[in-house]
Order: sequence, then structure tokens, then C-alpha cells
Amino acid sequence: MNGPIAGQEESGATVSLDAHAVGAEAQARFLRNVSLNFVGQVLPILVGVASLPFVVRGLGPARFALFSLALLMLGNTTLLDIGLGRAVTKLLAEVHAHTVDVDPAAAFWTALFLHVALGVIGTIILLAATPLLISRTFGIAPALQTEAKWSFVVLALAVPVVLVGSCFRGALEAIQRFDLVNGVKIPATVALYALPVVLLFGGYGLVAIMVATLVSKGLVGFAYAVLVRRTWPALQRVVFDRGMVRKLVSFGGWVSAANVTGSALGYVDRFLIGGALGATALGYYSAAVDAVSRVFILPTSVVVALFPAFSRLEGGRKELHDMFGLGVKILIFSLLPLMGVLLAYGSPILHLWLGPDYATHSLAVFDIYVVGALINSLGWVPFAFLQARGRPDLPAKVLLYETPLFALLLWMAIGWYGITGAATVWGVRVVAEVLLFFWLALRVDRSVLDSLRRVPVLGIAVPTLVLGVLVLVQAVLPAGYQLLGLGLMALGVSATVIGMWRVFLEPAERTALLSLLRLPTR
Repeated sequence: MNGPIAGQEESGATVSLDAHAVGAEAQARFLRNVSLNFVGQVLPILVGVASLPFVVRGLGPARFALFSLALLMLGNTTLLDIGLGRAVTKLLAEVHAHTVDVDPAAAFWTALFLHVALGVIGTIILLAATPLLISRTFGIAPALQTEAKWSFVVLALAVPVVLVGSCFRGALEAIQRFDLVNGVKIPATVALYALPVVLLFGGYGLVAIMVATLVSKGLVGFAYAVLVRRTWPALQRVVFDRGMVRKLVSFGGWVSAANVTGSALGYVDRFLIGGALGATALGYYSAAVDAVSRVFILPTSVVVALFPAFSRLEGGRKELHDMFGLGVKILIFSLLPLMGVLLAYGSPILHLWLGPDYATHSLAVFDIYVVGALINSLGWVPFAFLQARGRPDLPAKVLLYETPLFALLLWMAIGWYGITGAATVWGVRVVAEVLLFFWLALRVDRSVLDSLRRVPVLGIAVPTLVLGVLVLVQAVLPAGYQLLGLGLMALGVSATVIGMWRVFLEPAERTALLSLLRLPTR
């Protein structure tokens, strides 16, 4: 038998090594971006928690309610972009990776003009609705109506500012410059929480705080624009392409449908519980849900970094499949031990944080949501994958189809089993939804789960079993043995983390995690 031509073997080895190097660098960059996003969320939250008492006392209950409402509306402003932000991020990521032949300037500026138009429309609608919102919808007291009116006017002016800023940020995310994104986001969000305290100490009121918020958002957008100009000079050329409009809107429409439906699914249980069981039951339910929702900081950090990474990689490539597997693994590796701790100490956590009533009435909901949070977070990976691979319609259709069934089952469960029934139905929906997302990802790319198939069954079964046993031990330990239980839990969690590190993660993934601080940003 003839052997290989000498040059062929060497060339093949070189290609293999190059592909391995590219994959390793992509994984390390992804993990670095996840860490940057995580810090970008945690630090502002800490400042927000510290500043909250000062703002509440300084504004008083009524004005603080207005301020909270304004921040909530401002935070949801990006829903008005009909998914264009996601669309332009995907398209620019593909252009930057040379996987599609599209004029990046045309894609960016067309999306930017559309953002401006949508922002202006949003401003006009909010200005027109302000009198109705003040007098009827929110029932604001006459003494506060003038202040509320000007606050809503400032809020309306902020709508296009926020949308334009999100478009520039999307361009930076497309080239995976999350260092620059968070370099702007962290101080800006910290200022958003700290400025009200400074202004209140200076004798200013709600309107001044809203104006400062508007200026802060404007400066953020300007900073993103400057960074885009410096990092991607090709986008300086202003081009509007009518043909690009349809491309962006067709993709963004399904993204928007998923966003809106997902938001509705996140709040329909609270509306039904409030209507059927009253405010007290809703309070017990919401407290448990809000406590567990803090865990979603990490999945959010992961999926924001995954989307442009998925968009840059060509379908069918091993690097894409490894990135998918790494996204799932990093969530399990990070959240599984945390879930075990929360399940074991849910009652004392609720007791310490909210009091004995909540520890009694909210514990079952808390436990269900803790398990559901881990499962739900895993579904974010195939969700981002489907959108990045050009099939945003698939997850959107899943959410649209399940909404009426979920609402019906919720209504029945609340009537029979109260808030525990509502949490159980939510958990069943999450499991079914995540399985569907993974199945759809497999339909789009049959090899997408290859990296996960290489994981030994014991690599996930044993840690799960160990944590489950520890949770049961905590539940049956008699009073006076809490210190022993705490020691067992610490040893169990440590053993779980070490075992998952050695068995669950592959050598290349461990190398990528260890290289977080050493990877230069490009």
C-alpha cells in the first residue's frame, strides 16, 4: 500500500493544529467575555443595593414609585427595536468573520436609521399617552402630577437615545469587544444608581434625577459611537440600503416576537395569582421568584457572549459544536453546586432575608424555582444558537404556541394548589421548553451535541447524586447538628467542583478557563 505523499501529511497536521488553536482561542475569548459580562452586571447591582435606602428616603414612597416605574420603562425600551439590535449584531459578526459578503456600513447605518425612526415614534407615542398615564392608568395624586408629567417627558426623550446607543453597542458585541462594552457600561450603570443620591443630597428632586439619567444615557451612546469609530473604521461611511431593511426586519421580527412573548410568559403567573389569590399570596410567590432570579445573572452573561460567537462560526464546524458544549458545561459547572446550596439552605436564607412568614409560605416555590432555574438556563444556549444560525422563528414559535396552554394550566393549578401549583406548572413548562430547544438545535445541525456526547455519564450523574444526598441530609439533621451539616456540605460541594473539573470538563476547556486572565483582547 502506498503511503501518503510527504507534504500531504505535514499539511494536514498543520491544518489540524491551526484549527485546534483557533478553537482554543475562541473558547478562551468566550469565557473572558462571560467574566466581563458577569462583572458588568454584579458591580452595578451592588451599588444599586447600597444606594437604594438613600433614594427611597430622599424621594419618599410616591416619588420613588414613579422613579422605579420610569427605570422599568427605560430598561424595556429596547423591546421597541423589533429585534433589529439582535439582527445587526448577527449580521456584523458574520461580516467581521468573513462568512457572508455584505457591506458592513450598509448593514450598520440602515439599522441605525431604523433605530432612530423607531425611537422617534416611541417618543411621540409616550408624549401623547403621558396625560392618560398620569391621570388614569397610574392614578398619580394631583400634587405630584406636574412633576410626573415632566418626568415622563424626559423619559420620552430618552427612548431614541437608548435605542441608538444599543445599536452602537451591538456593533461592538459583534466583534466581541465586551471589554469596551463593559468599560462603558459599568461606570455608566454605577452612575445611574449613584447620581440620584448625589442630587438628593444637593436638594434636587425627581425631574433633575430624570434629566441626569437622560444625559447619562446620551453619554453612553456617544462613548459607544466613538469606540465603534475607532475599532471598526469601515463603519464610518454612511450608507442606507433599502434592500437591507427587509433582511433586518425579517430576522428582527421573530426576535421581537420571542422577546415580547418571553416577557409575557414571565409575568402571566403573577397576574393570575394576584387576581385569584390576592396580594398576600402574590407577595409570597414573587419573593421566592425574585430571590432565585438573581441566579440568572450568569446565564445572561453567557448568552450575550455566545450569540456573536455562534454567529461568527460557520455551521457544521467542530469549533461551533465545541462552543455550544462549552456554553452548556460552564452553566452546569457554575450553577449545579450553587443549586445544591440553595436547596439545602433555602429555609434559613428566606428566614434571614425576608422573615419567618416568607420562610414558611415561600419555601416550596423557592425550591421548585431553584431546580427550574438551572434547567431553564441550559435552554438559553440552544435559544442563542438557533437565532445565530438564522432560525429565530423556531424558538419564537415555541414560545408563541406554549403561551395559551401555559396560561390555562396555570389558571387550573392556582385554583387547585395555590402558589405551589403555579410554580410546578412553571417547572413543567421549563423542562418541556428546554427539551424542545435542544431538539430544534439538533434538527438545524445534527452534530451540535457532539461535544456533550463526549461527556462521561458519571461526570454529571455522580455530582448530582452527591448534592442530592447532601440536601436530604440537611433536611433530616436534628437541631444542634447544623455545624456538622455545614461541614458536610462544604466538603461535598468542594468534592463536586473538583470532580466536575477533572471529569466533566475536557482538557481544552480547562485550559481555556485557566487562561482567562492571560488572553489578550483583540
